Amino acid sequence: MRTKRYLPWIAPLALCVVLTPFVDGAARGLFIGIAMGLAAGAGLAWLMTRVNRHIAATTLASVTDELRAEADQRVAMVIRQFEWAVNDVANLRDALKRAQDSRATAEASEHRIKRRQHHLERQLYEARMKIGEFSRALGSENGTIDDEPTVLPTGDDLVVPLTWRVFEENMLTWLRFESAGIVPSQIRIMNEHESVIAISAHAIDTLIEGAQVSLVLRAPDHVIATLEGRHQGRFTFEALV
Repeated sequence: MRTKRYLPWIAPLALCVVLTPFVDGAARGLFIGIAMGLAAGAGLAWLMTRVNRHIAATTLASVTDELRAEADQRVAMVIRQFEWAVNDVANLRDALKRAQDSRATAEASEHRIKRRQHHLERQLYEARMKIGEFSRALGSENGTIDDEPTVLPTGDDLVVPLTWRVFEENMLTWLRFESAGIVPSQIRIMNEHESVIAISAHAIDTLIEGAQVSLVLRAPDHVIATLEGRHQGRFTFEALV
């Protein structure tokens, strides 16, 4: 490659050197001048080539360093963002675990509170029933109750014992529910398909010691017949406490 690069300078210079001894006078001076010019041009070309190579190498090294530094910065930024993402995921996982633990604790506390509430309500009902029995025994209440007790579904719900009676008013048949213990605010009747077929209005009476609170609702005839034993059927009574 270098030979081909300097061949345009070497060939004329060699030709001038070879022909110079065979001429004289002005021709010899002309060949000598041409040879010196060619030598100077070759030297200048070689020098400029070296300078250009040095400049190109310096520029390439500078650009390479800049690109390497920028690449390192980008890699560091990506690594930092990945670390932040990992930290965010860890924080979210910890927050989710704390939320789940708090929810489990709250649900357990709510369950314990409900059980305690039902237990206290049963104790209160039993205490009021005992007070009513003592009052009747002392003669504070007269008469006996011949009606059949209607007991709401048990399970995990609060049991609200009620007494019922049938009466007619304005050519219609009504059901009256009474309770001296836990006071229900509303009562509804559901059939075997769990569809509501009758519902009472909200109670506005307050519980007075020794007195009963009544709820009245308009019941269908087949419900009355079932309660009085004249018809077979299955109904569910639910009370809102």
